[in-house]
Amino acid sequence: MQQSDSTNLDSLNADELLDILSWYALAGVDEAISDEVTNHFENLTTPITLTTPIIKPAPILAPAPNAEPAPQTPTTRAPQAAAITTAAPKTNQTRLAKDLRAGQVNYQHSIKLAQKLSAACDDLNSLSKALHGFEECSLKLTAKHLIFGEGNEHADIMLIGESPGRDEDMIGHAFAGTAGLMLDQILAAIGLERKNVYLAYLLPWRSLGGVAPSQANIDICQPFLTRQIELVKPKIIITFDALVCKILTQQKGSILQTRGKFTEIILGEQSFKTIPTFHPQLLQANPNYKQLVWQDFLSAKSAV
Repeated sequence: MQQSDSTNLDSLNADELLDILSWYALAGVDEAISDEVTNHFENLTTPITLTTPIIKPAPILAPAPNAEPAPQTPTTRAPQAAAITTAAPKTNQTRLAKDLRAGQVNYQHSIKLAQKLSAACDDLNSLSKALHGFEECSLKLTAKHLIFGEGNEHADIMLIGESPGRDEDMIGHAFAGTAGLMLDQILAAIGLERKNVYLAYLLPWRSLGGVAPSQANIDICQPFLTRQIELVKPKIIITFDALVCKILTQQKGSILQTRGKFTEIILGEQSFKTIPTFHPQLLQANPNYKQLVWQDFLSAKSAV
């Protein structure tokens, strides 16, 4: 889509504006610096002068007697590079425009759809299928894998993280890499294994670059996590980091302030105990947290 400088955005409808936004997003434009375009060349106080190196001509030598004239060689020009044009794939552009419309501009419809789909699922298998077919979350466009809950579907203890990391997204399983190894050690320290617990995420897709999730994505994905909790029916929920604790319990404060404290939450007609603690990924850089996490896991096991 080619536009002149005189284009009036007020004359464009919503679909045309979303097409422009989607093209910008695919081109990597993700931030508005100002309302109007700035021509920085007009603001230069000192003119730009281009200096050309001085090349001294070679001396002209007289031709030798009876010398044959040198053959004329045609002047060759460097081939001009072909103009490179890139067009955004129409499929991705259409999907991104749809996501901008539903997930960011007005995502209330997406939330209601997530609530409707998750509420209609009577088991974890159908919930997983519903989530895999869900197209209203922008995280799905960039993530490699969807990480649904794993482990014992009837576990007494459920562990919930914020979102998959790079290792999880590459492998396709919950709590992989160094975080997974640390979690296995923590569980072993209290006499448990992965097969004894259920692992899940608030956001089942990794955000691009691991950036903090938007409120829109959190609100859209939360119904699927809520339904997982209702179907697993754990006796205790261990939440990692402050965001998951805040979303489930509405408690504010850092993880240092909330960790180790039990809170009861109500989901539908069921009540659940939750206890927040540090994410296993933090323990490698902060080994002094290991004892605190071990104490929190012991408290959770004792509450079962």
